[in-house]
Amino acid sequence: MKLEGGGLFDVVASIVDDLWRPIKSQLDKSDDGPEHDFDSAWWEMRDDKAPEADLELSDIRSASESAGAVVVKYEDDRAIDVGTIDGGDLVVTGPDGRRAAVTLIGTESTKLGTEVVATYAVAAPGGSWDAGDNGTWTVELAQGAVKDAWGNDLESASDDFKVDIAVSSPPPSGQTFEPAPASPPAVVPMPVDSGFSGGTPVTSGFVAEGAVTLEDGRIMLAGRQGNIADGSSQGVLKRLNADGSADRSFGKSGIVVTPAGQNVAFFAVALGADGTLLVTGQRDGDVLVGRYKANGGVDSSFGNAGQTTIDWGATDTAYAIAVAGDGDIVVGGGSNGAFGVSRLTAGGDVDTFFGSRGTALFSLGDDSDNTIGAITVQSDGRILGAGSVGGAVAVFRLSDTGLTDRSFGNGGVVVLKSLSTRNAQGTVDHALGLAIQDDRGILVANGDGGNVAVERLLFSGNRDRTFGSSGRTTIDFGGDDDADAIVVQQSGDILVVGTTTSQGGRLAVAALRPDGELNTDYADGGKLTLEAGMSGSGRALHAGSLVLRAFASARGNQVVVGGSDGGGTSTPSGTANGSGLRRLNVPGSGLLGHFGTVDGRNKNLRFVDGDGTVITLSLAGGSGQAYYDGSNVDLVLSNVADKSRLTIGATGGDGRMKLRNVQANGSLGTVTARTADLAGTFWVDGSVKKLVVGSIASTVATTGSIGTISVFGDTNRATVLAGADLGSDHLLGGKGTKADTFSAASIGAIIVRGAVKKSMFAAGLDRGNGTFLDRDDSVIGGEESRIGSIRVVKGIDDASRFVAGSLGKANLPLRIDLADDDRFLVL
Repeated sequence: MKLEGGGLFDVVASIVDDLWRPIKSQLDKSDDGPEHDFDSAWWEMRDDKAPEADLELSDIRSASESAGAVVVKYEDDRAIDVGTIDGGDLVVTGPDGRRAAVTLIGTESTKLGTEVVATYAVAAPGGSWDAGDNGTWTVELAQGAVKDAWGNDLESASDDFKVDIAVSSPPPSGQTFEPAPASPPAVVPMPVDSGFSGGTPVTSGFVAEGAVTLEDGRIMLAGRQGNIADGSSQGVLKRLNADGSADRSFGKSGIVVTPAGQNVAFFAVALGADGTLLVTGQRDGDVLVGRYKANGGVDSSFGNAGQTTIDWGATDTAYAIAVAGDGDIVVGGGSNGAFGVSRLTAGGDVDTFFGSRGTALFSLGDDSDNTIGAITVQSDGRILGAGSVGGAVAVFRLSDTGLTDRSFGNGGVVVLKSLSTRNAQGTVDHALGLAIQDDRGILVANGDGGNVAVERLLFSGNRDRTFGSSGRTTIDFGGDDDADAIVVQQSGDILVVGTTTSQGGRLAVAALRPDGELNTDYADGGKLTLEAGMSGSGRALHAGSLVLRAFASARGNQVVVGGSDGGGTSTPSGTANGSGLRRLNVPGSGLLGHFGTVDGRNKNLRFVDGDGTVITLSLAGGSGQAYYDGSNVDLVLSNVADKSRLTIGATGGDGRMKLRNVQANGSLGTVTARTADLAGTFWVDGSVKKLVVGSIASTVATTGSIGTISVFGDTNRATVLAGADLGSDHLLGGKGTKADTFSAASIGAIIVRGAVKKSMFAAGLDRGNGTFLDRDDSVIGGEESRIGSIRVVKGIDDASRFVAGSLGKANLPLRIDLADDDRFLVL
């Protein structure tokens, strides 16, 4: 509800007062009854409680940003007067007293006007943020700037954000130290992978409803054949090799079909925590969840002889499945016009502690098309789902006990009327996209007036207006377009997959940057359409479920996409109709696989990069995950300790590996990566005894000490910090949980066989206000934060610095006096 101008309640109060005063006057003169004080009764209804505000701020780290965003949630027990909200509400002041201009982007009113979310843009004083703006900026919400509907003034509120462009002020010598960017630019590959069936679509021979790619590159399809309506449907599984050919070692010549007469259909597929295959769908009108072994055999240890059926009370079907971090299984679908969600244990038993005897059923309004099409589980166990309701899209969140989470949206539900579900042959298309984009928010995709539309919600359920254009991105493929799936890369890049009726019906793929902007470097201006690869036109096409995996013999940024033909009850005839699949190279960084300790055994991970280099990753004492974007490799190391050994080898091709970001949740013994060029952030939550790399053009940070760091090539714009905790984002800068903290630490020896250029090595350095070497820095721990020895074979330029509480000896091409050289600082 939007109120313009003055408070609506003030107008109503004036009208009621004029109407009641003559009546009150006559009643007050009457001697036949008690005195009536109507003035007091009416004005007791007035609201004297001041509205409140909560500010959400983001730090600015990029010099390319022209404006920052401030989101303010206004709350009142009656109503917020939206007409009082404008760009003058906020005063933004920098560390030097300069003020930034503020513009109101828009407002969104919920909960009958008692809650209003306003998004403001904060413009950089010079047109774009740069290092001269670095520091803490204060955002003040002036008292009385915003009012509620009764005219009560908002209480003042304030918060702050940091500008940290990662370019420091000049050190004492007058030279500039410029740390490298957090990560190198993303690589944009050619779209269609010719290594999969020569780039042509692979036809499944049945209606494939879901696809999941295994770590070794093989692809698992799940779907159905026969007719659900007449009871002849059968569930089908098929496994393909990495090149698209049938994997005849699976089941019977590469395929598994459920017995006739059970009327089974598979609609979704997922990998179990133990590497098994999980499917869900329908069996003779009830929800079915089944588990299969890697060879295609039924896993009889799951549920009742490999299957669990759940009766939701009507004709029930599950269209979505997700596996929680603890192995629990969550399925979602529809039952007689109601949303249905059930949770099972990893062993296939219905979790009776969830909802009502393991199931949560609920409806929105009297609509008969309440159906869940996508579901996922947050890291805290809460369940997010999305489905169709009245032609719109509803997003809901349940607690881990199956109750609606009232901290989300309006009573646990957000209805997005701006997204529409379409009707195909009299049946609502249940397929839509839902994904969590790390800590940024929740992505939802479907159609909007014939175009693909993607929206991002905050975790509170409010629209994130910093995404795309005021919270949404619309993509036109030239036909009746629809989105059916979303994949979010580890790098934050977004892939939206759906269909379009353009050119007779094609798969449609759009690549978005993390902020919702179309990645115009990909395919045709960020959009790609593909022949569906199948015959027949049973209903509107939809893409199969997508799971992002890398393939050991090809690029790691690849996705399998597919479309299926056949309605909810129609049946393909033989192999004439079916599902066409392709493998695509996409922007961003996707999972290559696991190495180190995997399922109780030690495993190496080997793959071939884009130039033919064979890269081998090994880890003794811990587990690792590797991600790849077609050029750069990212590593996540867990359960590591001070005796853990990470080894990276590269042979053939150019013999080099581009190592971007590395995150380790504990200390490391040795890291041997002589052929790796470090280009991102290497962060260790602990100490490192010995680190050997080829070159460094980025950040190395450890919360503890570094024994020896040895570089076989150059360091160029490198920042090496011992005693630096980079917070939850593992990047320099940030506030709250992302803020950097510093402690005493030492570096035993620094050995650089090349040259040191525009680089800084520091032990125990605290950069104070967030800017390195701007004269307020200090070294924590005094002389204990020591750099023991420095050896540089090809020299150190004037812009580089070595900073510590004490310095040992230096072995350089030219003899120097450390005490008189500005490049060596003792603080």
